[in-house]
Amino acid sequence: QVKYRIVPPDELGGLECLEMAKQRLHSCGMLRSCGGADVCAVLGSAKREFKDYDGANEAYMEALRILEDIGELETTSGAKLLKSMGSLASKRGDQEGALVHFERAKAIRALRGALATPEGVSLLECIGVAQENLGRTASAAESYQEALRLCESIGLEEHMIGKQVKQHFESLCESMPGMLPLP
Repeated sequence: QVKYRIVPPDELGGLECLEMAKQRLHSCGMLRSCGGADVCAVLGSAKREFKDYDGANEAYMEALRILEDIGELETTSGAKLLKSMGSLASKRGDQEGALVHFERAKAIRALRGALATPEGVSLLECIGVAQENLGRTASAAESYQEALRLCESIGLEEHMIGKQVKQHFESLCESMPGMLPLP
């Protein structure tokens, strides 16, 4: 019989491998590329998971600078990075900062025709949550409704993200007198 043990998150050296990959890209002059930005973004996400929020922010900022420098920020990869940066800002309690990143990501996705996707719906949900956390309930409701319309148009009503957005919207409606949930 095979026995398993729970491995502490970084016992396998994931963060160290990402740092090494970043150093190797830097040493061969390839850090300032889409691949280098991806490594920095993944490193940021890993650090966020380990609650190293300062390290995560530093890695995300480096990825952002790289994408801006090489003219690749206005891509779906750039939008994904901005969403990650928004999630980090939200986790740190900076809802205004989160909303700035989320709105920028939304603009890029809209520009690229990539808003009507599960990732776009998730982004609109994040915008709604940030707005709700800031007490902007009418704006939050609009974001949730936009996400629900997208879910319907791309067939995600019964998908986990569709159900999640609907739950957020209905919960918001219950807290707002006179607000009626969608039929």
